[in-house]
Amino acid sequence: LLQVILSPIVDKRLGGVGTKKTRLIEDWQSILDTFLAECNSTLSQPGLIEQLKEEKFDVAFTEPTLDFCGPGLFYLLGIDKWAVVNSLAIVDGDFFYTQTPSNPSYIPSCAAMFGGQMGEQMTFIERISNLITFIVSSRYFQPHLAKYTELMRRIDPEMPETE
Repeated sequence: LLQVILSPIVDKRLGGVGTKKTRLIEDWQSILDTFLAECNSTLSQPGLIEQLKEEKFDVAFTEPTLDFCGPGLFYLLGIDKWAVVNSLAIVDGDFFYTQTPSNPSYIPSCAAMFGGQMGEQMTFIERISNLITFIVSSRYFQPHLAKYTELMRRIDPEMPETE
């Protein structure tokens, strides 16, 4: 059994969020853009894709918390069997991406949990608020997936849509 762990290749020129006085949405966009740049840096490593293709992996796993590079990489490597795993609460945008069913009528959205707004049993108003939070945060992440498709298509123009 051969196991290989590929960690993203961080290019120090990418920087980070870089400011202490920014708004929440701007922070999230900077974080998402940094993950995209990190994916680009990893995929741009000379010979990496070819080297990994030669391994002929049977299965792959990825943790996509805000980073949607894994499944595209698996497609580029020709790995048909792969799974998404999360070590944290699933981020609202990941429900769409992983096609995992969600039910915001009784499961607090990730954004609501981080904000400490919801308890174990939500009131009707909390459920409505949770649904709105879930929809807004999910819709925020979905357009970002198109950027990954565009990135992957630079390597393989036949890459299917990720959105």
